[in-house]
Amino acid sequence: MPDLAVLACGPERAAKTIAKLGAGGTRAAVMIASGFEAWPAEVLQDILEAARPYNLRLIGPGSLGIASPSHRLQVHLSVESVPGGDLAMVSRSGIIMNATLSWATAHGVGFSHVVSLGDRADVDIADLLDWFTGDVETRAIMVQLEWVKNARKFLSATRVAARAKPVVLIRTGASTDAPVTAHTDAGRLATTDAVYDAVLRRAGVLRVGGLDDMFDAAETVTRVHPNLGRRLAIIANGRSLATLATDRVADLGGEIARISAVTEEAIQPLLRSGVSPENPLIISSNAPPETYTQLIKALLADRNVDGIVVVSTPTAFANPSATAADIIAAAGRQAG
Repeated sequence: MPDLAVLACGPERAAKTIAKLGAGGTRAAVMIASGFEAWPAEVLQDILEAARPYNLRLIGPGSLGIASPSHRLQVHLSVESVPGGDLAMVSRSGIIMNATLSWATAHGVGFSHVVSLGDRADVDIADLLDWFTGDVETRAIMVQLEWVKNARKFLSATRVAARAKPVVLIRTGASTDAPVTAHTDAGRLATTDAVYDAVLRRAGVLRVGGLDDMFDAAETVTRVHPNLGRRLAIIANGRSLATLATDRVADLGGEIARISAVTEEAIQPLLRSGVSPENPLIISSNAPPETYTQLIKALLADRNVDGIVVVSTPTAFANPSATAADIIAAAGRQAG
């Protein structure tokens, strides 16, 4: 018997087929049957009971399929073959999965795993979040959610996943939520979607409002790699900007780097007249682009600095486009 089975049979054969597969050692099955909405509830229950003695896990029914490109697994009905990468995706909707794969192919974004859940009779989003969290091939997770069956299980899995990796989520179907009567302390109606929003924010999940936002987020998390350290140097062309940036770094749990004496001596001539070469670093409001480039080069060579925050406002005597281009070039040379 295979490790993974794909079922496309009708309701009259589903439970018996699952029992036969489980007895033979099959560990999982993807149920891609269409029209499952019309199946009697007892049919799905029979399927679950047939799988339970063998610990056989079920995806579906109504799944579009699954893919794991690094394992050369492409078991799905999508028009596009899933390209390889480090972004995991789980979607209840086959249509959204198809749209995402089409966009990803056009934009060079790849996936470690893709799973279409369908009706989630057994395996659900929380199960897959647990799996993706521990998967070394997955660097970020993208989720399409409609509603949650087991709130406690989902919240636990989401919190753990978001602490380990970026999790981007889009929720569809909010307009069809059942009305609720609960109110907040302020007397405002506590809608179901507002509860989802609060829970996701607290868990550390980035919620997006539409497919365009989801695609932008997916591209960002697959192309931008996080900094491995917390010690930041700040460059600003104004004292107030430096203060704002320093406060924000502290709010987010970052650390203001202690620049070495050698670096301080090297960068002193680049700073605003009369200021010390201590972090945050304040330069002239009219500093030319090369000032930023030289500072970035010196700071990135300092072992006490893990990253740099540059805050610069345009002035009439400095070219902001040229400044931005030089900053990008300097960062690109370091990354290369």
